[in-house]
Amino acid sequence: LKASLAQACAAFVFLAVLAPSPARRPLSSSPPRAMQPSWANQTRSPKPRAHPAAVWAEEVARACGKSLLASALSRCAFGASAGGPPAVATTFAAVALLLAGAWLCDRAPVLGQPVEDKVYHSFEAFWPRYLAEHREPRDRVAHVFEFFGVVLYMALEPGRLAALALTVVGGSMLTRPLLHVGRPRLENQLMYIIGGVAAQRLDVPFSFALGYAVWLAFDFVGHAYLGENAAAAAFLGRHYLGWALLGQAHFAVRVAANFPQELVVARQCVTAHAAKEGSEPQAARR
Repeated sequence: LKASLAQACAAFVFLAVLAPSPARRPLSSSPPRAMQPSWANQTRSPKPRAHPAAVWAEEVARACGKSLLASALSRCAFGASAGGPPAVATTFAAVALLLAGAWLCDRAPVLGQPVEDKVYHSFEAFWPRYLAEHREPRDRVAHVFEFFGVVLYMALEPGRLAALALTVVGGSMLTRPLLHVGRPRLENQLMYIIGGVAAQRLDVPFSFALGYAVWLAFDFVGHAYLGENAAAAAFLGRHYLGWALLGQAHFAVRVAANFPQELVVARQCVTAHAAKEGSEPQAARR
């Protein structure tokens, strides 16, 4: 257990130390009573009518099922796992792969004319859109807990962390070669295959499927109910899931490096939302 905790801490330190310096968000001594325009995401869509817990559970069940199906097919094709590689080497290799992911994916070849729906042809071009869909202060803070929560959980078993790195970076590197293919969610499905096969070969199919599914579910629920841009999350999931998850890794580290300020702004946002919700019934009674 001590070794696993040390590996988890090493993963955190690697990501934190090598992250780019964030732009500081201005602080205000008195929380605003109205929503600020800078808090609005680029895309707005209605919240789902279902309860957040029900949506989360449905997303977890769906993602878990797909990952476990890929692991089951891998076992049928390749046989039982022979066990994972050395723990320390696996952990550092996985972290290095995540850190190099953005550089690697933009060097993957484009194999044909990109289809009209795929408007971003490199991670560098995609990054501003990702930031534009992550302005909502509460959702920004939630992304920190989502990402570092899944990294710490995966790092407690090096095989899980390796499977996660292969899934995210592998999916990211497939995005450019598949720009000419118009089939929705193709990259998404291929990432389930990569993760399921890697987890089976590293002997962590069940725990990896659970961790990966919970990550995807929390990300979608955060966008649907906090960011109120579920449509944007759906768009990114159709063609750019690998880049979106890789972007979340960079984004979460940047927000964490500026966390006290981000938390203050998030609390201001909570106060403004409460004031807005309290004023709506009064306006309706007039």
